[in-house]
Amino acid sequence: MEKKKTLDYLFITWGKPFSSSSGAVNKQIYSITNSLARDGATVGILYMSYSYISNLYGFSKKNSRMDIFKGIAGRILYSKILGKIYLNILWRHSEVLFDDRIHFFLSNYKLPALQIKRLVTSYWWGVLVPDKRNMVENIYFLLYHDYSVDIQNSNPENLKYLSKAYSISRKIAVNPLINKNFDESLPLVKEGINLDEYKSSTDFDSKDKHLMLVPLRLNPAKGAKYAIDALKLIHNKYPDISISAFGDYNLPLPEYIQFHYNINQKSLKKLYGDATFFILPSIEEGIPEPLIEAMVSGCVAISTACGGPETVIVHGQNGFLVPIKDPEKIFLQFAKLMEERIDLKRISESAKATAMEYDINKTYTEFLDAIKFYES
Repeated sequence: MEKKKTLDYLFITWGKPFSSSSGAVNKQIYSITNSLARDGATVGILYMSYSYISNLYGFSKKNSRMDIFKGIAGRILYSKILGKIYLNILWRHSEVLFDDRIHFFLSNYKLPALQIKRLVTSYWWGVLVPDKRNMVENIYFLLYHDYSVDIQNSNPENLKYLSKAYSISRKIAVNPLINKNFDESLPLVKEGINLDEYKSSTDFDSKDKHLMLVPLRLNPAKGAKYAIDALKLIHNKYPDISISAFGDYNLPLPEYIQFHYNINQKSLKKLYGDATFFILPSIEEGIPEPLIEAMVSGCVAISTACGGPETVIVHGQNGFLVPIKDPEKIFLQFAKLMEERIDLKRISESAKATAMEYDINKTYTEFLDAIKFYES
């Protein structure tokens, strides 16, 4: 992983480096960076440090001189030595295949000392942007949601940097609602997924008509609390419905929910292929990856209207929308599917067709178009 004096692109992100389970945003970045490198660009990915690493860096005036010395020593040791070893080990055992021309960095609120033609950031990670501003030629801010959400998630010390980053950057909408809700006309790069990983060969008629699939996450914004309450209502009314759930939720669950903790992609694909029904209970989402995965697999989806899903689902045509934080509405919508004469096969086929619009290869083309929009 040789350093270059100039990077055509540097993407800032968060999460466990090189992990295929590190979230939809990183999967987008991995796909785009690989494509850029294959097309001849010099690309870098900078991972923000974890909070426990950040403790090596943090100190205030109240700290003793020894604490300050330890903080500085820890910072140098980690950034100059341990960080590089850590990245090399993870890279060699990566779950994700990367082009050899991609360069990796691990940092805590510092950009690498390189000339950067295009810095691409999003969320609160934008706090890095003003650092060494003279080293960056163009700054791009990917908007997954209303900027006010980033403000809420940023501490006061970082807010001034984030505000500056937002004001000086070129904006690219990732969520279609950005343009719709805020009267903007920004170039749009829709979130995409590798559809080939989840396309199912199972015909709708062969699916298990008594199997429901639900993602359950610890993050409160993912709505697990409301999903569990809805599933209780569904189980009480329709005890013959088998309920499978997956995710990182680690709190006690009722015995009628079969839970798959941090399920691998192969097993998840089989669940999508087998299940007829899918429920997304989130309170806030961009374009939710599990929803697209379920739809391309032909599941009939019930999703909360939590942002991104409204741009994917047309109620009654390719899925169904319900209000957020309302378990009873989820239950009532499912009851309609069970009790009324709704052509579920038609919904399933329409869902598959819609999901095809979110192919990761289209995301790369749209990203290049967005760059040309500003630079041509």
